[in-house]
Amino acid sequence: MTRQETAAVLIPYTKVAYVSDKEYTTAYKKDIKKFLEYNIFRHRKFVPEKYDCDNYSFVLQGLMSYGMSGYAIGIVWVHTPKGNHALNFFIDEMEQMWYIEPQSNEIFQRKDYEPYLFMM
Repeated sequence: MTRQETAAVLIPYTKVAYVSDKEYTTAYKKDIKKFLEYNIFRHRKFVPEKYDCDNYSFVLQGLMSYGMSGYAIGIVWVHTPKGNHALNFFIDEMEQMWYIEPQSNEIFQRKDYEPYLFMM
């Protein structure tokens, strides 16, 4: 998908979507699940303000950029019922956006999360 097509998937969620490359490949959810099996960093100890949600999302983004370069994956910051949170996301072959919780490898969609920044 082109940069414009990628941004078009994200814009209904937020007004700020930084899409850096000209083209992306959509991912199959099963392939993302398989890749996440190698995310050993989810076991790292959570340390508030030192190794917290943004750090987990940066590490997973780096792993995914290395192992799945060119795929429509990135980092997203959201407002949740419990406060602000950083996590990862991907766009699947049906052009749907999915969240990835890098602290647990859970893949999900949530209507009560309000994204305010996508970066890829």
